[in-house]
Amino acid sequence: MTKAKHIPKRTCAGCNQKREKKDLIRVVRMYTKEGSRAALIDLKGKMQGRGVYVCRKHECLKRLRKGKRIERKLRVPYNNTVYDQIKEEILKHE
Repeated sequence: MTKAKHIPKRTCAGCNQKREKKDLIRVVRMYTKEGSRAALIDLKGKMQGRGVYVCRKHECLKRLRKGKRIERKLRVPYNNTVYDQIKEEILKHE
């Protein structure tokens, strides 16, 4: 008998549903050289830092933007470019 392979699951910050890690987009909090915090998209899922996961759905993106969930969860200032990058990734996978 072979042992079943573990598939990591993460919770989407938009809809709060658990999904496989590979199906989600990761947003990471990074520190700049000046010491300030910034949010970046981690496409490979390997960057260091605190992360938030997002589904590849427009509804989740709307909830994130409306509730400023990335800013609250990662404690970073509002940055519209992160949401635009997430939107581009969603459009790529449709």
